[in-house]
Amino acid sequence: MEQKQSILKRLLLPLIILIITGICSVGIYFFRTEQYKDWVPTEGVVVQIERFTGGRRSSSSHRIYFSYTVNGADYVGSSLYSGYDTDVREGDVSEVWYDPDDPQMSSYNKPTPGLDPYGPFFLGIPLALSAAFRRRRRIMI
Repeated sequence: MEQKQSILKRLLLPLIILIITGICSVGIYFFRTEQYKDWVPTEGVVVQIERFTGGRRSSSSHRIYFSYTVNGADYVGSSLYSGYDTDVREGDVSEVWYDPDDPQMSSYNKPTPGLDPYGPFFLGIPLALSAAFRRRRRIMI
């Protein structure tokens, strides 16, 4: 019985850490989803592509610069993009997304929360593991 209580005490802090991590992750997901909910599409033109070389030749990362017009005003935006070299070319007409409250804020693809909600786990999981496997010091008087 005492051993079970000891195990439960040892797992309580890691469990609390993981619960807090999960709550933060869900909060970030909903915040990002809310942030992008009003963004609308418009027609844009790819004006420049910067390619970043990687280990593989067929797939790489790019920064895509695009121009678009909102209410008669011209804007230029950029987004990071991963894909094959044949996916996008300069001069291509494509759908781009922008924030109607601030048309300078834009994205080449429909914005999503992306990897942001997973950020808390990069800190929470190592903390929970270290809390679970730490040795308790016994103070002798």
